[in-house]
Amino acid sequence: MPSAAARSNADPVRRLGLGTVQFGQAYGVSNTAGQVPLDEVRAMLARAAGEGVAVLDTAANYGQAEEVLAQCDTRAFRIVSKTVSVKNGVAGVIARARQSVQSLGRVDVLLVHAVADLLGPDGDALWRALRDLKEQGTVGAIGISAYVADDPAALAHAINRVLDGDFFVEPKLLLERANAFTSEKSCSRWKALLRSL
Repeated sequence: MPSAAARSNADPVRRLGLGTVQFGQAYGVSNTAGQVPLDEVRAMLARAAGEGVAVLDTAANYGQAEEVLAQCDTRAFRIVSKTVSVKNGVAGVIARARQSVQSLGRVDVLLVHAVADLLGPDGDALWRALRDLKEQGTVGAIGISAYVADDPAALAHAINRVLDGDFFVEPKLLLERANAFTSEKSCSRWKALLRSL
């Protein structure tokens, strides 16, 4: 296997991301060990970087994950973080996003964590405020975090409201990939999905 330095950006491994929720809290139905200790986080990040993984997925809602990552070498990764709920008010979302940037040193991509935040009465104001963060250079890019459980029609509506976003998922693609993960042949579909990235 080629070294991380020798891999091109077209390499599917470079498109994989390492989720960090367990770096910040005891999370997961099968997690019996609790929050990952800092020394193990550092070892995992070093291994992931060495293998060519290029993205860290984190969020303000992931407990202490951002604070833990701030104590680690994350230079080999693009950092993707997500917003807190707009129930905190647009100003609260933006203040927390700025705190994430300050803690992590940078946020390469900031995603709206819940599609519903863009569909409510504060959706347009939220998107404008996030666009301002991007235009100011506070974050590198903005977009929407989408989940298989999201209603594809609602997701499409949110995307239509924010067509100037840098990253989003097509509802059709979302459905196709959801089917790939729930099939009896999920192992072979995973391989096919990774080849298609």
